[in-house]
Amino acid sequence: PYTPQHNGVSERRNRTLLDMVRSMMSQTTLLKSFWDYALETVACILNIVPTKKVKKTPYEVWHGQAPKLSYLKVWGCEALVKRDTLTKPDKLEPRSIKCIFIGYLKETMGYSFYYTPENKVLVARNAEFLENNTSLNHEEDDLEIDEPQSDISPIRRSTRTRHAPDRMCLYIDAEEHELGDLDEPANYKAALFDPESEKWLNVMNVEMQSMKDNEVWVLVEL
Repeated sequence: PYTPQHNGVSERRNRTLLDMVRSMMSQTTLLKSFWDYALETVACILNIVPTKKVKKTPYEVWHGQAPKLSYLKVWGCEALVKRDTLTKPDKLEPRSIKCIFIGYLKETMGYSFYYTPENKVLVARNAEFLENNTSLNHEEDDLEIDEPQSDISPIRRSTRTRHAPDRMCLYIDAEEHELGDLDEPANYKAALFDPESEKWLNVMNVEMQSMKDNEVWVLVEL
């Protein structure tokens, strides 16, 4: 436990997630505190892309139907959300407000948006996405985000509560379907017969030397 560097599959998956989050965050000026929304979106994307060893996507394996790719939007892009889906606007007020798209809802069909002027996270089912515009000016600080506000009725067996979502536990079940795509030998014998056996042997030697240098074990006489 607590040594993911000794687990090649876990280490590579963590690297993939971090690389995708870093790439998405670099395309917008959202605060770094939104990294968990980016991570949720990465998990959603990985769940609907195919793998080499499994013909179906993890989403299709779990839900029994193909995902709708048209539902995907550019993370961090601007969006125009109608006011009447949130609050009843004054007759002279604009009918929509400009927000930033930050994620997908878990249990209903809808999206999460960050409304900068009020520092709030809003949710709505429909919006006009400006996917070619991901540039907004924000100051880097430690603002706390208010609870999401929603007018959407849950779909089928919803158990939504009024507390912050447990974002880090999202899609763990589907993650198991994707690990088979890493093409990593399961044991020493498999590594020897792998087309890239020389690479795997070098990696093993480096790992063994690292553990020896860090005194992970102590040699004893049998």
